[in-house]
Amino acid sequence: MNPILPDERLLKKLFRHFNCLYWNNSLPDAPVRWNHSMLTAGRCYTSSTIYSTAEHEIVLSWKYHLHFPCEVRTSLKHEMIHLMIFNHDEQFQQEAARVGTRIHSHILTFPQGRYKYQCKRCRTIYDEDTVGLLLPCPRCQKTDFGKPSDLLEFIGMRQWYYNKLNSLSMLSTIG
Repeated sequence: MNPILPDERLLKKLFRHFNCLYWNNSLPDAPVRWNHSMLTAGRCYTSSTIYSTAEHEIVLSWKYHLHFPCEVRTSLKHEMIHLMIFNHDEQFQQEAARVGTRIHSHILTFPQGRYKYQCKRCRTIYDEDTVGLLLPCPRCQKTDFGKPSDLLEFIGMRQWYYNKLNSLSMLSTIG
């Protein structure tokens, strides 16, 4: 886990603290966990939408909170309100104001394609988000699909992704 973000045990302690402080322990117990692929700040799953054995679950986005680490508490309180109130209606807004959280989060976007590939035949460069050994060239496959020269060759990472990986590895070395 990133040193900026709390681990799941601390998230659960925050959940219990907020449940006691704001709701007098009236909220149902819910596991709180990180999701490494979600781009929105968080999500509350209830018994009607959940796919695990728990009745309720709160999931927070690791990627989102890596960019906005000071919003972990805000997002957690927001999702805790969803344990009682599903929609962002007037009742939800009043409860959010009472506990000091907000209704909407920042929009998190990433540039497309972390990896660079080049067609061996037409030399076109493509940005892809997956690492694959046998990616066909979209341009050449229309004419002569299936030839080895039509496959894309990995030529490196996009600069923004390379910089991001370096900054994360530098953060993990700070002691």
